[in-house]
Amino acid sequence: MMAEGQLQTAHDLIEQGRIAEARRLLETIDDPIARQWLAQLNASKRTQKLTYTIPLPLPWLIGIAVVIGLIALVVMILLTPRLIASLQHNGANAANNAPTLSSDDTALIAELRQFCTTDSADCTNWATKVVTDYHDQAAACLKQSSDVKAFSVCLADAGVPPP
Repeated sequence: MMAEGQLQTAHDLIEQGRIAEARRLLETIDDPIARQWLAQLNASKRTQKLTYTIPLPLPWLIGIAVVIGLIALVVMILLTPRLIASLQHNGANAANNAPTLSSDDTALIAELRQFCTTDSADCTNWATKVVTDYHDQAAACLKQSSDVKAFSVCLADAGVPPP
């Protein structure tokens, strides 16, 4: 009968999570059930040693995630105005530096397109680049030249890259 009372006490200790105390009590009981429970506790202890888990409870993990999220939010709030200002500044500079094409420039682009072997977007891009990067030379060549061949020679002499 004494073993039954001790087994009940060991069972209660296990239910309460007080495994070390239950193990010590079971070691003192000379009973097959006590030996079986002790073997199960020892097997459970070996399994726990083999598996490594993060000892942080869920509330701690949630707290850490919230703190990281808040830090990211603060960084975004602090950096966003600078980023927007930088983009606006760079956009304004690009807009100020972008050339505007006049109707004469459009005619010049049409003349330059005659040098392309194919009618494609690449040709239009080249003609637009020549007008923006070599505007003065291309306009001078257009005024001086009477035909496409003379215009081509003039552009080459002015250092304008071919299409």
